[in-house]
Amino acid sequence: LRWIHPVHGHISPAEFIPLAEKSGLIVALGEWVLTEACRNCRTWRGHRATRTGVAVNVSAAQFEQADFSRRVATLLAKTGLSPSLLTIELTESILMRDLTRAREHLNKLRNLGVRVALDDFGTGYSSLSYLTTLPADAIKLDRSFVQREFSSPTGILASLVQMAHGIGLRVVAEGVETRAQYQKLLSIDCDQLQGYYFSEPLPAGEVAAFLETRNGPSTELDHAPAAQLAP
Repeated sequence: LRWIHPVHGHISPAEFIPLAEKSGLIVALGEWVLTEACRNCRTWRGHRATRTGVAVNVSAAQFEQADFSRRVATLLAKTGLSPSLLTIELTESILMRDLTRAREHLNKLRNLGVRVALDDFGTGYSSLSYLTTLPADAIKLDRSFVQREFSSPTGILASLVQMAHGIGLRVVAEGVETRAQYQKLLSIDCDQLQGYYFSEPLPAGEVAAFLETRNGPSTELDHAPAAQLAP
């Protein structure tokens, strides 16, 4: 999400997201982001990469709404996007606030057909043991965790990927910036890669052109840019 102000220019989300959370505007903003992401994904689906889906970060305030899953179902119906093409990304800190409520909400989302990814893995609690009790589809390795691994010969990353696969979770590596990182992550069977190595974040309207340049359909190693949504 980017704020392009007519006077002050580009304002970083690091500046306005905390203010939106503090003021309570994050719920309305988050719902707008979800709607726009799904609407844009419907447009991108008409291009070559026919498996293209969209993943959207959700704030604690949004996720903890009692009717959150109903709101997601409503916007999917409104935009006409297949639930299987939407991934909701949640940080561990959000889930750990109330695991019982988190499991209830995640089950409702997955019953809709929506996918769930646990974001920023490697920065918080980061225990695979509790992941076995949460209905999720993937974990996203935080960029700091990925970068740290490349400065150490411990092989923790490969072990983590193997264990995640063992409990049925896909693994997405964030912050891929170099060819060496790309090749290593590919060699340890990481399912998806994300980062500047593939593309800088693009305005939503430019994503279609990016998809047209891809060589054929997605393979088991998926990569795509982040789309910038600007209100």
